[in-house]
Amino acid sequence: EFFDLCWADSVTFFKDFLQAEGQDCKDVKQSKWTKHEHFGNARDVNFTSPVKTGFRGVKKKASCHQTQSYRFADKNYLILETSQVMTSDIPYIDYFRVEMRWDVRMASEGEGCVVSIMVDVPFVRKTVFRNRIEANVRSETTKQYTTYLQLANEKCDEHKQRLDQEDSMAPAVLTRSPTLPTAETKPPVPQPRVSIKGIHINGFEDSGSGTNMKSKG
Repeated sequence: EFFDLCWADSVTFFKDFLQAEGQDCKDVKQSKWTKHEHFGNARDVNFTSPVKTGFRGVKKKASCHQTQSYRFADKNYLILETSQVMTSDIPYIDYFRVEMRWDVRMASEGEGCVVSIMVDVPFVRKTVFRNRIEANVRSETTKQYTTYLQLANEKCDEHKQRLDQEDSMAPAVLTRSPTLPTAETKPPVPQPRVSIKGIHINGFEDSGSGTNMKSKG
């Protein structure tokens, strides 16, 4: 359900997320999910994103191309991956890309899911500003995916409320007299609805090839 609510072709969640970040979503172009030989299923997203480089006198926006893919390791384990590059005449913006992996698993108690995010910033060219760039990526990613978490939980809450309302409005069909719960019989347990337990961005660890950020909630 997390995928259906936030990543399916039929929803606009990614655009809603970009808009919540103050981005102009008129130029967002998102292809449909298609089968991919290596990644399971993949699609491309193009959009314009504000960029905070820390360098004076440069453009504040860049064109972004993000490749998204997903696959199910099993029925309770979803893997999502994205790889993003930016094009602009902003200095050093083509020196690196931003890669993310989302591990989405059912919560141990059976209600909701646990999301782990790993981020890598591999550099294709050397620069003395690498640490500065990584610090900016860390700061902006923390802000962006705090917003993402809030929006995703709101989306899930709306979904739960809608399902609960539909359940309450459904006509009751009785084929026999109802049986009141006794010490031997327990009332039925409501079916759990999807919700995200949390994404807590803990920080970066040097992985040699770039920077890893791990979060678990």
